[in-house]
Amino acid sequence: MSRPGRDDSPERLYTLTGGRSSAGPDVLDLVTLMVADRSPAPGMQSEHAAILRMCERPTAVVEIAAELRLPVSIVRVLLSDLLDAGHISARHPRPADPTHRLPAPTSWSRCSLASATSDRPAFDQPSARPALHATSDNGVKIVIVGGFGVGKTTMVRSVSEIRPLNTEETMTLAGESVDDTTEVSAKTSTTVAFDFGRISLDEHNVLYLFGAPGQERFWFLWDRLFSGTLGAVVLVDIRRIADSWYAIDRLEAHGTPFIVACNDFGGAAYSHEQVREALDLDPAVPLVSCDARSRGSSKNVLISLVQHVQSLYATQESAP
Repeated sequence: MSRPGRDDSPERLYTLTGGRSSAGPDVLDLVTLMVADRSPAPGMQSEHAAILRMCERPTAVVEIAAELRLPVSIVRVLLSDLLDAGHISARHPRPADPTHRLPAPTSWSRCSLASATSDRPAFDQPSARPALHATSDNGVKIVIVGGFGVGKTTMVRSVSEIRPLNTEETMTLAGESVDDTTEVSAKTSTTVAFDFGRISLDEHNVLYLFGAPGQERFWFLWDRLFSGTLGAVVLVDIRRIADSWYAIDRLEAHGTPFIVACNDFGGAAYSHEQVREALDLDPAVPLVSCDARSRGSSKNVLISLVQHVQSLYATQESAP
């Protein structure tokens, strides 16, 4: 299906939703998997019909928004219409807590990206967005956070099996006056919403990996991304360690499990003990090294996070 050109004009968005800006109290999560129950009907609104065609196999809310090039809030309204009409069903993500089974780390090790022999991104293959298993019923969300230019988008791209959605725009002069580009002068664009990629873990579980916006003026979006998240990776550039303090503070306040990964940019080497001390990191929080450009290295970071989350839940279950 060809992707329409993006048109976020207020007139078009108003027309699509009849002036509605909210889908109601039952807001669909970004990783809720939608499945069409009926084929498009003659005379149906084109966007509704496009969604039904797209959801012949399970498709996440965020993927629908990317494909239609529409804001997620608008897509949620359109999906609400289809749900009310009985044209589509929602497979909601299972809560990540001790009473629900999480994808085991072995699932992550056996998934398609782990068996790859090349560091070439999976989405460089001929099929840009392979369909999910018909049995896929659980979207799992992991968020990558950190300072501006630390490698979040690079990590998403390195492991995704689909071509990631990149919501990047060329930095304006106004942005350059706000953003600290001292150590990242070669970076010419910056994330203003979020990037995401996808990894099929098995016949039921699908991982959606989100790169959170790194600039301070977009930090208000982080709590929304943290909601329902399995865990988070704090990506650190040791040349600018202070840029990661806020991310750690917000994750601790939100109660989201996380690990810290030091991205290799070259330059002076620091021991893990020095990094822990600089970040005032809790001893229980894992600290690993990585190269966000490497598919294998980024995969191992994700596996480390899952093992940490599983360990936390096992401790909770064994507590009296």
